[in-house]
Amino acid sequence: MNQPTRSWEQLQAGVYHGDVEAYHQLSTALLDYSPPEQVFWHMLMANRYQYGPAYLNSFYAWENAYGTERNRWLDIDPDTRQLMRQLLQKGASRGEILGSTILRELDSLEKLGPVPPDTAH
Repeated sequence: MNQPTRSWEQLQAGVYHGDVEAYHQLSTALLDYSPPEQVFWHMLMANRYQYGPAYLNSFYAWENAYGTERNRWLDIDPDTRQLMRQLLQKGASRGEILGSTILRELDSLEKLGPVPPDTAH
């Protein structure tokens, strides 16, 4: 269990006001929750406060919400892929180098095309 040192109400209020420490505590606590429940808080901190790590966390929450491995990137619908790419681009533009690295990986996957279905079974 990832227990924060402040109450949920205090953390949520902190994130609403751009408190980075509250965001990090809330992010850790949210690891115990499903990805769709995480998306809102990461997107809020990313879009309202342009906080670089929140863009990457938003990307990961979306990726996990789809339950896909990165090599199944093309299984995600095009509109959501575009949103996820934008999150990585914004994160990269705010100093999150990993955003650029993941974008290059996704570009490579798109050039290779869809992964064939597993025929071993």
